[in-house]
Amino acid sequence: MRKASFCAVPCAALLLLAAPPCAAQENEDRPQTLRTQFSGFWDEFRQVWEHGEHRRMRLEYENDLFFGTDRNYTDGVRFTLKRSSDQPSKFDADENPRVPPLRFRVARSAAEQARMREADEFDCALAARDEGEYQLGIREMRAQSGNPDARDSLRPYCYKSTYSLVMLGHNVYTASDIRLSPAQIPAQDRPYAAWAYIGFYREIHSSDDRYWRYGLDIGCMGPCAHGQQLQTWIHKNITDSPLPQGWDTQIHNEVGAVLRFEHAWRSWRFGPARDPAARPEAVGERWFGVPPALDLRPSVNVGVGNIQTYAGVGVTARLGWFRSGYETMRLDTQPIQALAQAGGLDGLQEDRVAPGLAQLYAQAAPPPGQESATDAGRATGAQARPLRPARAPSGPPRPELFGFARMHADLVAYNALLQGGLINTSSPKTAPARPLILEREFGMAGAYREFSLSLSAVIRHEWEASGRRVGQRFGRIAVEFNTRF
Repeated sequence: MRKASFCAVPCAALLLLAAPPCAAQENEDRPQTLRTQFSGFWDEFRQVWEHGEHRRMRLEYENDLFFGTDRNYTDGVRFTLKRSSDQPSKFDADENPRVPPLRFRVARSAAEQARMREADEFDCALAARDEGEYQLGIREMRAQSGNPDARDSLRPYCYKSTYSLVMLGHNVYTASDIRLSPAQIPAQDRPYAAWAYIGFYREIHSSDDRYWRYGLDIGCMGPCAHGQQLQTWIHKNITDSPLPQGWDTQIHNEVGAVLRFEHAWRSWRFGPARDPAARPEAVGERWFGVPPALDLRPSVNVGVGNIQTYAGVGVTARLGWFRSGYETMRLDTQPIQALAQAGGLDGLQEDRVAPGLAQLYAQAAPPPGQESATDAGRATGAQARPLRPARAPSGPPRPELFGFARMHADLVAYNALLQGGLINTSSPKTAPARPLILEREFGMAGAYREFSLSLSAVIRHEWEASGRRVGQRFGRIAVEFNTRF
């Protein structure tokens, strides 16, 4: 644990750059300063990194060799160490429901941190998975409290956090024909380039299936990334391919950074009713725990830096058996999660409550005279703490299996790997900008317990300002598995 904390120290500053100091405080009487912001970040990061329930390694590999080519974007690899926690946190009122939870929670003592955890466990015992459930929680609160104007929900929006350390990322780019000498490479062809980097990210999975990821990549572009040595060694010793001839014209050295942000909205879901009491058992539901469904999910992404600056939009479709990222905490699996019930609820009449809900509420109520000190301390006037069932113990994520298709478009303002360095402009060869990129991806993904695997094919088209189009295909493999370190 000492080693993990030491590795994370330099990453703290990176994340604070990615998280703007507009975060709301847990207690309004505490002034918002850079010091309290850092203290809150460190408190949350340390809790997740050292005590997170999920400790995973993620390996990603991309190569056009899967399609028998070796050109343009020819190779990419990334090794990521992840820490995720099943500890939920409730959205603040001003964060609910449109903006990401950027605030870091500050505890002045271990006792206060324990009280925060207990409050989070209680508040998120029945987290809302859509607007209907959130409004249902408001009606439940009004029925319990007897206050028809109550605005708090017994089913709030909650989120869980993941911290990711990119231990190594490496991308290689070449001309359209690696057999050509520097003098033979066409003027408009892509230059040779390599980019090696490390990164640090915070990921947020919301109970209503929204997702945020933001952080920073820092690295080196040019000969310092050793793209020539790596590609030559692989071609000579592994693939027995022609040796690349044009690395003398590669983009020159430049230290760079890219600040990245990604967000995915809630999915549009099509499939059987989610309440198993309202329909027969669906195909595969006994094994996967959820019925098969189709969902569509829109997303946006932005990157700003001296290596790449871009903005994009996309949509992903999934078909099969899948779960919410809030439940599984997997980076590549963020589909819709099943609802607890099919209909609405105007009160707490037992005949209209979801099966077993009234019984859970009854079990949550302590016998008269045996209320806990926490319950007593949370009572306001004569109104007792609202009753809520305890959150069920978490276990290994259930299996998932689905096919997916993704369409994505990026508008690129600057790409140093194509146009040359922004600071170091001495590169011997550069190429015209390609301001528009369209991608289509088709693949399959599956998961069992802590292991997940994704296989896909990517078709990419890039347009220059002149209208000339450059096409490419490559394969993508992503593996994620549990680790003890």
